[in-house]
Amino acid sequence: MVASALFRTLLHACLGAYVFRDVFPVGLIFGFVYWRWRQLWPLFVAHAIFDAFALLPLVHRLQK
Repeated sequence: MVASALFRTLLHACLGAYVFRDVFPVGLIFGFVYWRWRQLWPLFVAHAIFDAFALLPLVHRLQK
């Protein structure tokens, strides 16, 4: 699980220095959720929600 979370963090490294602080713990949580329930769809939904919240400031700026 830790190796998977580290790999996920490395894939998101282009996002900046905060990646290890923010993405790594989410990767651990995602790994635990998959390990526990063996389903990917909740992780797809969670990732889509995270992306939507990350884009909200951009959408807000574009509307001004």
